[in-house]
Amino acid sequence: ETEIAVQPNVRCFEQYEYNFGGKVGLAVAIEYALDLGVAAIQARVSTLADRLRQALANIAGVAVTDVGTQLCGIVTFVVAGCSARQVQSALRESGVQVSISTAEGGAARVWFDRRGIAAVVRASPHYFNTEDEVDF
Repeated sequence: ETEIAVQPNVRCFEQYEYNFGGKVGLAVAIEYALDLGVAAIQARVSTLADRLRQALANIAGVAVTDVGTQLCGIVTFVVAGCSARQVQSALRESGVQVSISTAEGGAARVWFDRRGIAAVVRASPHYFNTEDEVDF
C-alpha cells in the first residue's frame, strides 16, 4: 500500500482526474464546426483576413508582413515608430484583442532577421467575427 509503481508506458503521464467537461466541450465544438461546414469556415476566415489585410495596407505607416501564395487567417503587421507591444496595448484599450510574435519568443528568427524586424502584431479574425469588427 505504500509503494508506487510507475506504468512502463504512456499511461504514466495520465493524471488521476478525467476532464469530462473538456471532452464534452470538444465534442460540441466539433459538431458545431461540422454543421457549419469546414469549407465554409475556411472561406469566411479567409474573407475576413483578406479584408483586414487590405484595410491595414491602406493605413499610412502600417506594413502587412504576411508572405506566401496562400495566406491563412492570421494577419501580421508592423506600425512604423511603434513597438508591437505599444500597438497591442493601444488596440487593447480600444477593445481589440491581438497578440505579438517575436523571434525571442520562439518564432522563426530567420523570418524576422530577413525583414529587419523584431516583432509583429498578430490579428486572428475568425468566422464568428463581423465585418464591423474587422473594419475597426
